[in-house]
Amino acid sequence: KGWGKNSKTKDLIGCSFEELKVYLENLFIEGMTWENHGEWHIDHKIPLSWAKDESELVKLFHFSNLQPLWAKDNLSKKNYYSN
Repeated sequence: KGWGKNSKTKDLIGCSFEELKVYLENLFIEGMTWENHGEWHIDHKIPLSWAKDESELVKLFHFSNLQPLWAKDNLSKKNYYSN
């Protein structure tokens, strides 16, 4: 939509990278490890493309909108979101 991310990721996610790592690890499902990252992705639960303006885009970068998801599932999800 032409909006840019004007801040660094570490300033947008709402926690340190170490805290983010622990958060994501707590969401791992069987078979997910940091060693096989690439077979799974860090997914935005609510896709960034759903943002209606730049302030919504910033909110969607927050760690609470992130989850580990198998690559094939993430790619097939596209910009779909379901509670």
